[in-house]
Amino acid sequence: MGVAFNGFSPSGNVTGEPVYVNYGRVEDFDELEALGVNVSGKICLSRYGKIFRGNKVWNAQQRGAVGVILYLDPVEVALEGTDPEHVYPKTWWMPETAMQRGSVFTGDGDPLTPGYPSVEGAYRYAMKDTLLPKIPSQPIGYGDARNILSLLSGQPAPTNWSGGFNITLHLGPGFAGDDSDKRIRLQVYNKFNQTVNYNVIGYIRGDIEPDRYVILGNHRDAWGFGAVDPSSGTAEMLEVSRILGKLHKNGWKPRRTLVFCSWAAEEYGLIGSTEWVEDKLPQLMDRTVAYVNSDVCASGTKFQVAASPLLASVVQEMTRYVEDPGSPEKSVYDTWKDYHSDGMGDEKEPRVRTLSSGSDHSPFAFYAGIPSIDISWVVDKKIYPIATYPAYHTAYETFDLMSRLIDPKFIYHQSCSRLNGLLLHRLSGSLLLPYNLTTYGEELQMAFHSLEEKGILEKLEDQGISLGLLKETIDNFTKTATEWHKHTKETDLDNPLMVRQVNDQMMLVERTFIKPTGLPEQPLKRNIAFAPSKYDSYSSHGFPAIHDLSYGIDNLSDEDKHARWEEIKLHISDLTVALRQAKAVLDRNFYL
Repeated sequence: MGVAFNGFSPSGNVTGEPVYVNYGRVEDFDELEALGVNVSGKICLSRYGKIFRGNKVWNAQQRGAVGVILYLDPVEVALEGTDPEHVYPKTWWMPETAMQRGSVFTGDGDPLTPGYPSVEGAYRYAMKDTLLPKIPSQPIGYGDARNILSLLSGQPAPTNWSGGFNITLHLGPGFAGDDSDKRIRLQVYNKFNQTVNYNVIGYIRGDIEPDRYVILGNHRDAWGFGAVDPSSGTAEMLEVSRILGKLHKNGWKPRRTLVFCSWAAEEYGLIGSTEWVEDKLPQLMDRTVAYVNSDVCASGTKFQVAASPLLASVVQEMTRYVEDPGSPEKSVYDTWKDYHSDGMGDEKEPRVRTLSSGSDHSPFAFYAGIPSIDISWVVDKKIYPIATYPAYHTAYETFDLMSRLIDPKFIYHQSCSRLNGLLLHRLSGSLLLPYNLTTYGEELQMAFHSLEEKGILEKLEDQGISLGLLKETIDNFTKTATEWHKHTKETDLDNPLMVRQVNDQMMLVERTFIKPTGLPEQPLKRNIAFAPSKYDSYSSHGFPAIHDLSYGIDNLSDEDKHARWEEIKLHISDLTVALRQAKAVLDRNFYL
C-alpha cells in the first residue's frame, strides 16, 4: 500500500509551532484571527471534513503557514468509539492508524497546461507559476493527532471545535508546560515526475444521430485498493456497457452514440477527463447531449443525486422504474421521496441538487457547459451525521470492507447499474431530448432567493447596486422556458429537421452560461449559473461568483473594496446578458 501522502504536496522540511485550525475553512482562520491567534510561520493542524482538503492547505498558505497536518477526527470515522471492538475489522469505523490520502491541488487537469490539452508539443508552465501548493502537507491518523493536540498550549478552542477527542483542546501556538520549547518538524519527500496516462474510450455508434453523444464515465485510479472509490462505480460502468453491448449485438440500436469512458488520474485533479474535454472541446460542446458520471456507486444506503437542472426530471422519471435495494417493494423514487418528505403529506417531487465538483463531471458541467448527472448511494446522515464513509481514501477501503460491511449482497451496485443503464437508454433513444427547461428556471429563481436569504442582496443595494434587471431577466427566462414545453408539444415529430432544430435549441441553453474567461480566480470553472465556490470545491452554488466576491469584502482596504464592487457589477452584467441569450435561443424564430 505504500506510505500515506497528499498528492501534489511539495516536498519540504519545515519546523514550527503547531496551531489547531479546526476544519481549515476561511471562517475558521477568521475566527482564529479574531481570537488573536496568528498562524504565520506555524504548522496548522486541521481535521478533515466540511471542505476539500486542497482548500484547507490553500487557506493555510494564504495566511502564512509553513505546513499543514491533516487528520481524521473520531467524530467522523469512529463515531461509536475507538476501542478495537468498535472499529475495523469488527465494524466499518476506522482505527487510529487510518489516514486519508488525497490530492491537495485546487485546480483541474494537468497543472502545467491549464485550460488547454496536455498533448505532445503543448507549452508547459513552470511549477512555480501553477496553482500547485507551495507548502508541504501530510495526513496522519487520529492516534497521532490526539498525542499532538493533547499537548497544545494557548487558549481553549471554541466549544464547537472540540471534535471527537475526550480532551480539552487548545489552539496553540506551541506546546504547554515542560514541552514549551519543542516544535513540530514536518518532512515530506514527495517526488514530481511527468508521466503518460491513458483514458480508455469505447462507443456504440448511434443509428440516426451518430453525431450526438451520451457519455458514461468512471475513473479507475484509486488511493490504495479503492473498493468503494472508484471500483463500485467501475463495476457499474462495466456492467452497463456489457448489457447495452449485448442488446446491440441482438439488434438494438441507440438513436444517438453512446460513449463509455474509463478515466485516468482522477485522484490527481480530474486529469484524464479534463484533458480529454479540453482536447475535444469543440465537438463535445456542439454534440454532447449529456454526461453521466459514475464515481462511487455504493458507500451507504441513502440515494443521492446531483445534476444539471435540465436533467432533473429525467432522473426523477427513471428512478420510478428501479427497485429500491433496501426496500424492494418500493421504487428508488418512492424511498427517495419518503426520505425527504416533511411528514405532512407533501406531494412535491424530491429535489435534485445542483452539481458540486470533486469528480469527473466537473470539466463537462463547469468548463464545457454539458448537462451532467452524478448518482450514488451514500451514508445516511440521519443515522450517521458524518461527511462521508469512514474508510474514504484509506488503506482500509478493501473488498472485504465492501463485501462484509457496506454492500454484502451487492444490491446497491445492482440498482446503480440499472438506473444508469435506464438513463443512458432514455437519453440516447428519445426523439425529443428529455430536458426540463422549467426546472432550470426554478433553480435560477432559487439561486436569486439565496442571495436574499444570505443578506447579499441587501449589501449590494446599500452600495447602490440593483439586481432588479437581473431578477427581471430570470423571470423572463422562466416564463419562456414554461412556454417552450407547450411549443414542443406542437412539434411535427415526423419532420426530422424540425426535431433536430428543437433539440439543438435546447442544447444551447446550458452553453449560454459558459463565460470564456471563467469565474473570478477560477478560470477552469466557466459556468456562471451553477458551479462550486472557490472556497470549497465540494460545494454547489447558484451564481457562485456573486457569493465568492461578496465574501470578506468589508475587510478590504477602500481601494480594494471599490475594485471588488466594480467586479461584482461586471459579473451581474455577465449574468444578465447570459440570461437574455438563454431566452433568445428558445425563440421559435431563432434560426430565421
